[in-house]
Amino acid sequence: MNKKEYQAYLLSDHWSNQRRTAFLHYGKVCNRCDRFATDVHHRCYSRLGRELMSDLELLCRKCHEAEHAKDHLKKKSKEKPRKTKKTRITPRAYWQMKKKNVEKLAAATGYSYEFLHDLKIGTLNHLAQKYKVKVKFARY
Repeated sequence: MNKKEYQAYLLSDHWSNQRRTAFLHYGKVCNRCDRFATDVHHRCYSRLGRELMSDLELLCRKCHEAEHAKDHLKKKSKEKPRKTKKTRITPRAYWQMKKKNVEKLAAATGYSYEFLHDLKIGTLNHLAQKYKVKVKFARY
């Protein structure tokens, strides 16, 4: 079941009845901290649509958010870290690229090439963004 189908299920009459039954079955107290429960949490999603009472638990909003944050962290830790391939360019290619980008920026902003050439990279990127020039200055 994808996210849209799950959202539709949560708006269904069947889920509304399941939710009401869970509150009647467990009371209105959070299963974790004994505060007033506002949410019905699925302990597992394998029987979605035909849940048993043991599949559901009542939680307050704070505990429910903490539970889903914990799930999100588990998923993140299982993901393989992305390997970024860094490409090195020669100093000559770097300066040629910087010269070309500074020339584009000078044409768009009206500042002189000499003035822009002496600015720091962060300032050049800020000006490019401000004047909507599609260039990116990076450190060598």
